[in-house]
Amino acid sequence: MKNASVERRSALNAYFGKNPPSSQELVVSTHLRTVADRFIQAQQKRNDADYDTGKEWTQTDVLTQIAAVSAAFESWKAIRDEPAAQAYLVSLLSKRPRSE
Repeated sequence: MKNASVERRSALNAYFGKNPPSSQELVVSTHLRTVADRFIQAQQKRNDADYDTGKEWTQTDVLTQIAAVSAAFESWKAIRDEPAAQAYLVSLLSKRPRSE
């Protein structure tokens, strides 16, 4: 799932690099990048929490992460019925082998 999100974020960044005009596609892509980016970030934070026992989490760290995930949920609500969002969901189900 993380790999699919990394690939999607990379594709979206390439799209944004072309300086696209304002459109519904741009709005959807912006929300979708937020979702993919926050998923990647949350996955990394979860791994850190699980395996880096020396890491100390402050209340600010936790509240910042909660706010980031909340923003992703708001973005998802805005685009969940869009074809690009549905394609992203399908990509998360990929059975490709995990690279460690």
